[in-house]
Amino acid sequence: TLAEDLPATREALSSGSISYRHAQVIMDQAWGIRMGDDPESAARARAVFEDVLVPVAEVLTVAKLADRARRVRERTHPETITTRHQKSVEDRHVVFQALNDGMASLYVT
Repeated sequence: TLAEDLPATREALSSGSISYRHAQVIMDQAWGIRMGDDPESAARARAVFEDVLVPVAEVLTVAKLADRARRVRERTHPETITTRHQKSVEDRHVVFQALNDGMASLYVT
């Protein structure tokens, strides 16, 4: 992730401007900006995400950065929360499978 998707975070980490824990927060939240159907849009959103977070990561605690990163991720995500929620609902599956021994399996994805 640092090598390919988050160059500004990698640079700040290598220069010592931010700690590895700060970089982890940025990476974890950046994963929430999915590639989806339009990888270029997601890449642009990740770049904006980094532009906002890397400078403040230098002065915020890890906990405060995590909160800020979550909020910034929601604002910079290429799809609205409503669209993402609708896709998630459509992708959900529940499967009930009866087994030969009188038991059953329930799968939720």
